[in-house]
Amino acid sequence: MTEGRVLVVQLARLGDLVQTWPLLRRLRHQAPGLSVDLLADRRLRALHALGPELDHIWEVELGSLPLLAQRDLTAAYDQVQHLAGGLRAREYDLVYNLNFSRLSLLLSYLAGGEVRGYQPARGGREFFRDPWLALVFALVHARQVNRVHLSDVFRHLAPGRDLDPRPPAPVSRHGEPIIAVQVATRHPQRTWPLKAFTRLAGLLVNRLGAWI
Repeated sequence: MTEGRVLVVQLARLGDLVQTWPLLRRLRHQAPGLSVDLLADRRLRALHALGPELDHIWEVELGSLPLLAQRDLTAAYDQVQHLAGGLRAREYDLVYNLNFSRLSLLLSYLAGGEVRGYQPARGGREFFRDPWLALVFALVHARQVNRVHLSDVFRHLAPGRDLDPRPPAPVSRHGEPIIAVQVATRHPQRTWPLKAFTRLAGLLVNRLGAWI
């Protein structure tokens, strides 16, 4: 596909959005004539300036929409309907849905066009997984043996090679790499122990001369 419009749906959190950037870059540089749009959480708006260049960014009020649905279901419905109308008006040829939440499945279904990734069924009430996503889902509890990174899974949903002639340059200070470390998550059971982060930071400093 060398031209037309593509929508990438990523309604998960910060880490998932960053892991979506390789897919967005591949789409952009494989087909310069392709219009690439993103549907994401409005709370992550500031992050987009650091990511790949996009033609349009749709935003969902994920911070307030669930509460609005409990308080005023009609208003929540109107909000989703307005967004869905805008998506349909863009006439997307292809939709990459990277989440299996009810909202992402519904919006992917309503956007129109062929859906890859998590594919909505029965009007968005159920879904099928792309084989790549099915593999990662099967290995989610066996990370010691899983050598496939989620960013690679997302990227390979779009077949082909990366043709970007200017890969992102590493951030550095006086020639020494700067590495940012995210030391907490929303769920305690998914948070790496602080001692492990400390050991990793020491290795990065000693072996790479990195600034943490």
